[in-house]
Amino acid sequence: SGSTDLEAGSLGTDEAIIISGEALRTCLESKVLLPLLVRLMRRSYTTVCTRMTPKQKALVTKLVRDEFGVVCLAIGDGANDVSMIREADVGIGVFGKEGAQAVNSADFAIHKFADLVRLLYVHGAGTRMRILNASKGSLFGNMAFNLPQVLYGIFSVWSGISIELGNVLTFYNLIMTSPFLLAISFFDRELLPDQLEQNPELYAARTKTFSMNEFREEVLFAIWHGLVAFGFGFMFAPSWLENGVVAGQWAEATALTVIVVNGILFNLMLRFQLFTPLHVFAICVGFFMIWFASLVLPHIWGPNATDNGYIMDYINESPTFWVIFVLGIIASLLPFFTVKAYRSIWLPSPTQRYRELVRAQ
Repeated sequence: SGSTDLEAGSLGTDEAIIISGEALRTCLESKVLLPLLVRLMRRSYTTVCTRMTPKQKALVTKLVRDEFGVVCLAIGDGANDVSMIREADVGIGVFGKEGAQAVNSADFAIHKFADLVRLLYVHGAGTRMRILNASKGSLFGNMAFNLPQVLYGIFSVWSGISIELGNVLTFYNLIMTSPFLLAISFFDRELLPDQLEQNPELYAARTKTFSMNEFREEVLFAIWHGLVAFGFGFMFAPSWLENGVVAGQWAEATALTVIVVNGILFNLMLRFQLFTPLHVFAICVGFFMIWFASLVLPHIWGPNATDNGYIMDYINESPTFWVIFVLGIIASLLPFFTVKAYRSIWLPSPTQRYRELVRAQ
């Protein structure tokens, strides 16, 4: 009759299963009862297993992970929970009276079970979102920065000549963009911890993965950014400088590099969820380094130590360069800013809606 009830869908989502260790052992050892148990667990709201052995805890954890295709979290405070904690994708040990075996085997350790709420809703989901945003920013930044070099290979017959400044190539990932990505990875947050704990329904919206659509989106943003920077750099090449000479290839390279890097830094800045003193510090370091590498380092290292010499001193005095620079930055940011604004206004996430509600109050 149990099989008939399952087929008829008589079990509701608000019902729970309670199964003893002995009954669970019978189900796990039976090829007939195990599929029925899995189907029963799928239809119920929750499953409570009692009087289980350490081996059974590990087997149930593996069963849930394999059959349901989910990320499994196991939490325990004693030595009998060690096998379960090790079997789970994420293991959490609780400091208790039964010793530290569970804590020593776990990925995370907490002092009491109540701390699990903050660990999941605040630290867990928040870390996932920060890593996701930093990964997207890193993907965009590196693709957008290297695409002009690939495009220049077409015009240089793949000679290997770099169109981007050597100083900037040296410090791009090391100092220019890393402060932005570190700020996103460590200090960004959408809401205050207390707000997240009081609204657990926001948890699901903050645990999304890096989908293929998001990957394609970042690739398209990067391609557009690289094309715009390369195009505006070429526009500056035939310009006349103040001393009456044509700007030429290295002036184009300098203009292109400044446009593409500044545009990337502005893009990363738009990804910040909030602005703290640490975020402002990251912004200052990144923008300072691009101009320091372009204007100051050639005077320190000398014209022969870098491929652009003192060219930035000349194009810096050209009004054409600044017009192209501003238009290039605006054009490169336009798709990203448009999509971000559209989603914020017409397709807000649950977190954004809650944030607007808090502001309105």
